[in-house]
Amino acid sequence: MLPESAIHSLGSANLCDSELAVFTEDKYEWVVYWYECDCYEGSGMLFALRKDGKVDADMLGHCSCYGPLDDWPGNTQDMHETLREMIFDPDRPGKERRMPEDHDYPMWQAINIKIRELLAERNRL
Repeated sequence: MLPESAIHSLGSANLCDSELAVFTEDKYEWVVYWYECDCYEGSGMLFALRKDGKVDADMLGHCSCYGPLDDWPGNTQDMHETLREMIFDPDRPGKERRMPEDHDYPMWQAINIKIRELLAERNRL
């Protein structure tokens, strides 16, 4: 598993070590995720930077019959696509900008800020 310093939880809930075990040091540099739980269900988003520079991304969710990472890995994309997804909602007609009144705006905003911080730090090394 990645060291704790490479796993960034931004939501109100944390994934457990057994769930995070799929993110190994030989394949990933860091993981950024937002996860929230409410009794029997949870939701969120996770982005993991691979050593080859690609990003694995997936929606997180759980209920009584599946866990948040049961569909891992999700989509693999390049960093440009990932950063664009933070700003523009691919599910909207014309891929309109995410707006502060969107219910999930705080999640996207927090993930966007953290990923940009990590990329700036990576470029300084």
